[in-house]
Amino acid sequence: MTRYCIILILFFVCFNLKAQEPCGDWYDCITQYRASTDNNEKIIFLQEAIRKWKPEDTEEYLSWNKKVLSDEYYFKAMDFYRMYYESKNMESLEKALLFFSLALQVWEQPFILYYRGMMYLEKNDLIKALEDFIHGIDTAPHESYNYIGLVRVHFKKKNYDAPVPALEKGVLLLEKKLISVQKEEERKKIIDDLMQLYGLQVKCQLELQNFNRVLEMSRKAYKLDAKSSCFDLCYYSFLAYCTLAKEAFGSMLYDKALELYREGLTIRGNNREVVNITEPDTGWDYYLNLIEQRKKLGAVKPTNIHKVLNIYIKNIDVSLIETNGKKLSVKNSIDMALKSQMDTDRNISVRLIELFSHGQWTIQSEDILFDGTVTEVSQDYYALLQRELRYPVLGKIEPRAEFRTLIQQNIDKFDTFVIYFSGKGIATAAGGGGMQFPLPGGKLSRVKGWIAFPFDYVWEGDFLPYKVYHLNGWFHEFFHVIQSMTCMNSENCISQIHEYLDEYRSIIPRWKGKGELSYYEWRFSETLAKIGWNKLHFK
Repeated sequence: MTRYCIILILFFVCFNLKAQEPCGDWYDCITQYRASTDNNEKIIFLQEAIRKWKPEDTEEYLSWNKKVLSDEYYFKAMDFYRMYYESKNMESLEKALLFFSLALQVWEQPFILYYRGMMYLEKNDLIKALEDFIHGIDTAPHESYNYIGLVRVHFKKKNYDAPVPALEKGVLLLEKKLISVQKEEERKKIIDDLMQLYGLQVKCQLELQNFNRVLEMSRKAYKLDAKSSCFDLCYYSFLAYCTLAKEAFGSMLYDKALELYREGLTIRGNNREVVNITEPDTGWDYYLNLIEQRKKLGAVKPTNIHKVLNIYIKNIDVSLIETNGKKLSVKNSIDMALKSQMDTDRNISVRLIELFSHGQWTIQSEDILFDGTVTEVSQDYYALLQRELRYPVLGKIEPRAEFRTLIQQNIDKFDTFVIYFSGKGIATAAGGGGMQFPLPGGKLSRVKGWIAFPFDYVWEGDFLPYKVYHLNGWFHEFFHVIQSMTCMNSENCISQIHEYLDEYRSIIPRWKGKGELSYYEWRFSETLAKIGWNKLHFK
């Protein structure tokens, strides 16, 4: 009797366990998953499906099973993927990772590797992200998406040359494949993937400052598809064209500058987003017209010369407490590889000053590399920019005696001193105006022009010289110097340099122009010419 009772109990236990299972075989679990509207219940059904999944004998049925189950996990993962990018909720990210991994466990597909890699990238797990992207490229080297992920990982690590070999290999593969394909639809897909890879190549080469290489790649790409709207290809090609055009303009190669700008602007027109983010405040027609005018002006021999000494401070070693209470410590050296771009920006400013003064006024400059260290920066808060203005405290540049002696030796030779320093990780803006400089014995000089210009710093994005499509920076700071001179040497004081901004337009109702350079042109004719070019210096 006891034995029968035990068997009966076991029967009921097994029956109840069976009854408590959420679904039958794996396909029943998938069916119930599709029918359910409860999110938690859907997850249970999916987990049960993979636990119960048993491949059948035939390869055809096996592949079909894999696709059905993998797709369900993938679709669920994409729900969480989208939720994460909408809310940046880490729980959504983790669930997306879980379901992408389950989908890959059933059937490894390269596009799912890309999405999982992107989630790892969001977690800053660069090792796992890189593994997924590389594996995806190995699995499907003719598809562009895992190359995109590969570049993003290496860019996050600032290893701009690391993706180059893989991109070159991928481009060669697609170019060979394109030759053998005849069907228009297939050719279009290959060309679209090629444009993506060309764009990534251009992006890498721009970061490596190989601007002529960018033009070579860009022209090759647009020869294949002149109307390609690929963002990376369009944007980074345009920046390279502008960089080389600026260099030509500053070097008085006006025809070359115009040719490069116009070719770059044609490419820019292929992508509406690129057009929107690269429109100067004066418009491109105005800017190109300035180059045309400077070309017509020809060679000039101004008798009024403003002399500038460019001092490059080799090192920076600063610790400070930011406004948010965090401690910031920066120790590095100036990247002199960027000097040529700084020279270009200054040279363009000289060309424009010569134009706006009708050949009456110019700048001459000399360079000194000072083997010293910026040890302190100012932290004045500027409400207009909503940030601290961090400029080198000149009295704290070490070695102090040598720096002060340098200033004393040159104070009578130059009108303006430009202090270039490494701004990486600390600088927030450039600055300019008039100030007294520290001299030996604790003395101060008379007022001279002053500009603080950081190399390689982040300001409203990556503010590297070759990422500025339209020059205003150096000229803007020099106009602060001009502003100081007008207030010292005449009654025509320019009290507010930012008059071109909407909030200050009421100060100068006579100016009807638009944009910063247009404002400078107006001020040259309206104010500086009346003061007299021979008076634009510090006494």
